[in-house]
Amino acid sequence: MLIIASASTNRIVCWRDGLCGLDDIAEVTELSRLRSSLGSYTPQVLLLDLDLPGLGNPAAIIPKLRQASPATKIVILGEPASDDLEISFFAAGARGVCGGEVEHRIMQRMVAAVRQGEPWIRRVLVPRLLDQLNARTPTDTSRIFSESGRTAELTRREQQIAAMVRNGESSKQIARQLDVSEPTLKAYLTDMLRKIGMDERLKLAPMLNISTES
Repeated sequence: MLIIASASTNRIVCWRDGLCGLDDIAEVTELSRLRSSLGSYTPQVLLLDLDLPGLGNPAAIIPKLRQASPATKIVILGEPASDDLEISFFAAGARGVCGGEVEHRIMQRMVAAVRQGEPWIRRVLVPRLLDQLNARTPTDTSRIFSESGRTAELTRREQQIAAMVRNGESSKQIARQLDVSEPTLKAYLTDMLRKIGMDERLKLAPMLNISTES
């Protein structure tokens, strides 16, 4: 189940057409009804229009929507006013940000990725997110994902990958240096995320499914 939250008939029609056959889709046109709809439907993904009347700054609304349906992954559709604002959406708990006018095949890829627990993020933002990670975590790569006293112990290969992630290397670069395929690298990253726990996904997530938008 997906929910499209938008007051724009044109956008609802476009997004619904783009996701046709992917899943059942519910529509919400008012912010006041969104939280109750989340509780009623418990959708896997919420597509939230940045221009939804009354939304204001989604970074302030996202935590409330997550409280209404913790299992729902939120994707913001629209053009944020700045990179800082877009990063704040991820910090608040969004799993993706995408332009409002997007090709159907890209929308389907985005929703499929987000449903699997992977983020949808612009490549240009990855270095800044990694900088934030570096500022928040220890330099010892075996404990780089420690938070609130909880540590994921990584294997030697995983420590090597973690160091490359922190250096901002792309998945292609890492796979080439380690002489593994990209699917194999993704399996490593996914296992590392499993060790870390769901609440810390965004620390490695930029490497898992970076959108092609610049």
